[in-house]
Amino acid sequence: MYCCPCRLPHLPAAQLLKTISFPPHVRRARTVVLYVAWLVALIGLPVTIKAQQHTAPDARAQAVIRRDSGDLRGAAALLRAHLEAHPDDGDALRLLAETLYQLKDFSGARRASERGLIMHPEDTELRLQYAQMLIETGFATRAREVLGPAGSESQATRGRANAILGTLAYWEGDLAGANTLTASAIGAGDRDPAIKRIHADIAVLTAPWISVTPGYQHDDQPVDRTSLAARAGWFPLASTSVTVHAEGLRFQLSDTASRTASVADITLSHYAAAARTDLTLSAGATARSFGSSSDAIGTASVAVRLPAHVKLGARVDRSPYFETEASLSEAVMTNTGIAYAHLDHPAGWIGEAAFQIRKYPDSNTLTNSYVWLLAPLLHSPMITLRGGYSGSLQNSSESRFTLANSSQAYLPGDARFDLTGRYRPYYTPIDLQTHSAIGSLEAHLNSTVSFSANGSYSFRATESHPALVAVTTLSSPAATTIQQISYARTFNPWTAHASLQMRPSADVSIIADGNLFRTGFYSASGASLSFVYRFASRAITKAGGY
Repeated sequence: MYCCPCRLPHLPAAQLLKTISFPPHVRRARTVVLYVAWLVALIGLPVTIKAQQHTAPDARAQAVIRRDSGDLRGAAALLRAHLEAHPDDGDALRLLAETLYQLKDFSGARRASERGLIMHPEDTELRLQYAQMLIETGFATRAREVLGPAGSESQATRGRANAILGTLAYWEGDLAGANTLTASAIGAGDRDPAIKRIHADIAVLTAPWISVTPGYQHDDQPVDRTSLAARAGWFPLASTSVTVHAEGLRFQLSDTASRTASVADITLSHYAAAARTDLTLSAGATARSFGSSSDAIGTASVAVRLPAHVKLGARVDRSPYFETEASLSEAVMTNTGIAYAHLDHPAGWIGEAAFQIRKYPDSNTLTNSYVWLLAPLLHSPMITLRGGYSGSLQNSSESRFTLANSSQAYLPGDARFDLTGRYRPYYTPIDLQTHSAIGSLEAHLNSTVSFSANGSYSFRATESHPALVAVTTLSSPAATTIQQISYARTFNPWTAHASLQMRPSADVSIIADGNLFRTGFYSASGASLSFVYRFASRAITKAGGY
């Protein structure tokens, strides 16, 4: 007699079956059913496991197909849906980060990569991929942190990590560090052509070189200037350069007289990678055929490279002044100090803000504050076009505007007396404010020819412009004197510069430059042609070639 199931205590199924008494034919049927169920489970389990194993690869494979066909958004959506069901799939996370990066969703790519590193810190491929992504988007510090554990991996992994770090050092201007890292990567078996090219490029950049540059400039003061400059440079270390410069100048003045001057200096430049600091020191002398026979010249500068592609710097400089006709008869030396912040972003943004003070031998000072910013209008490997704004404010403590002809046959007040003025011995702007549109173009026409140009046009420039007038007093006896007044003047200064660089061979470069400009007191045009020889072929061979 069977008991009613509703009255049985709550027991496990297996134990419950044991408590029930079945007839023999039912017990045999039960045994058959159990064996059949066991066989079905045994056969079906591998199929289920296999299906589960293939779910993730199928989703990733479909995402790759979509991505390669150009459907990046579809691939990202498919991977996100897959990760909701399989949040710990490291391969899918890596693929999602790569896809988002191609979509230029850099923040999303970073989030996916960081999540992947937390869940799968052993994923070397993700670590290397993420570090490359970070250096390309300007997060150098985090890239170095991500690559830290890769140093203890296999030789091949260390080679790839050093290749990425070498690329970063190269972009940051640390040629010594980049040279060591790229050489290590190549030695570890890295076969990336880009790394081999960087290694060879560093060898070329640090190869000895010499140049000769003849030049000519004419301005409407009028002064004709011809020059011949020679330079030579070499690198005792990849991070340190020494440059020697010598230049001769000849000035033809309006009265047919000529003047000559020469300048020579030696410059030592060093980049301290650990402190991310550029240091420059130079010393030399200038000699003239007029005024004092010679004077010492020199420069000292320091610049610190900050995150976000900003450089803060300061520079002091002692140099001769040859800009006015009067300064070519009277020796003028200037001492200048400048503090600046410079931006140079990989996306193409460049700019600078600075404050400068210049002191002249007579204790007069000129201050100059300026800012300029260029934004990328077109940014590609072949052509870069930028446009932007520039503004400045210049002011002198005292004006040096005097009579152009101080010795005349007529007295002041005579209608024939010439009241024309001239800046002597140097230019002194008073409250000069300029607002300018600026632009630049860089074009790489082919592997051996490139062209660059830049210019500015001041759509508004104002200053307190000086003028000389004859003033007669009514007192007895009457007297006429020359006095300086000033008035608000609006004008439009501008500049234009173009440069064509040609490389007939790996060792030889020819650079043609042209300039046109109009300042607050004169206009000028000039041109120069530089012949540069760099011992590049030997450096490339020594570095193992491209």
